[in-house]
Amino acid sequence: MDYAAFLQILLADEVTRRDNHTLEMHLQKAGFEEVCRLEDFDWTAQITVDRRLLDAVFSLDFLNRHEHVLFVGPVGGR
Repeated sequence: MDYAAFLQILLADEVTRRDNHTLEMHLQKAGFEEVCRLEDFDWTAQITVDRRLLDAVFSLDFLNRHEHVLFVGPVGGR
């Protein structure tokens, strides 16, 4: 293996590890009770949400357009 390629892989792994650690620290400091991921969202639940609109928000395209997103509605529980 080429030393430059090995070094590039090693450095990329270190950057990923640091980014993940930083994210974990931010989540811990924020005091979230649990981590919720989009892929874990239960689309079969009895909720009223426009999935197309939510998918558009999940795409994060609003960031490139310098727009804001506001979620309004009752809070859910388990």
